[in-house]
Amino acid sequence: MPGAAKAAVLGALLRRARARLDDGGTAEEVLWELWDGTSWPERLRRSALRGGPAARRAHRDLDALCALFDAAAKLEEQRGHSGVAGFVATLSAQEIPGDSLADRGVRGRPCGS
Repeated sequence: MPGAAKAAVLGALLRRARARLDDGGTAEEVLWELWDGTSWPERLRRSALRGGPAARRAHRDLDALCALFDAAAKLEEQRGHSGVAGFVATLSAQEIPGDSLADRGVRGRPCGS
């Protein structure tokens, strides 16, 4: 896909995310809009199933995404609708360690369970 076409697809995705925000969507809903609007979920799934270093990276990325979605859901439960700006401010205020459980081969519970 040429660069201009990729930019158009990205622009459409960002417009849908913006519309979700304008309709009162939560940070979690906007994240889902962005996640569902890309090919990244399928690419990560294929990489995770392939095994080897690509699978380790895919699992690390999936763990990070699960943590991001969990953080958005928890903020919504704790503070109500604080919006994307509030969510970003909360994340920015956290001190997140550089290593992850995925790097050490430790797997937590699957997303959504």
